[in-house]
Amino acid sequence: MEHINRLLKVWRVKYRIPVHAFSTHSFRKTFGRYVYETKNRNAEGLVLLNEIFRHSKLETTRRYIGLAQEDIDKVFQSIKF
Repeated sequence: MEHINRLLKVWRVKYRIPVHAFSTHSFRKTFGRYVYETKNRNAEGLVLLNEIFRHSKLETTRRYIGLAQEDIDKVFQSIKF
């Protein structure tokens, strides 16, 4: 895994990929978000990911794929000035 992460860092620089943290972990999170989106952003998708990622709590999976922050952002975006 470390070897792959080192290669990814080299590629990030070589190909000027504008991602700060680029690693196998990035792919894992992207996979999670992809599964959630293909399951129509529903609870079934979260439960499936929870099993795949082997998280002990569903909330961990929500945070892992960025749903907690997304929910917070939606609250602020819904405020009309």
